[in-house]
Amino acid sequence: MNGTYKAKDKRLIAYLAKANELQSTFDEFSLFQVPRLENTQADSLASLGSIIQANGPKSI
Repeated sequence: MNGTYKAKDKRLIAYLAKANELQSTFDEFSLFQVPRLENTQADSLASLGSIIQANGPKSI
């Protein structure tokens, strides 16, 4: 979010744009990475989300 990361994937570009848009609506904003091994619940949900096909349109 500080300009050093360049999104290449079409979906990630959209997520980054939305995150930048939302960031501007806050007085303060901080973002940090939690290592996968320290956040097993989020990792499990992300893995599950990548194998399940949802019905209906996708939107960001």
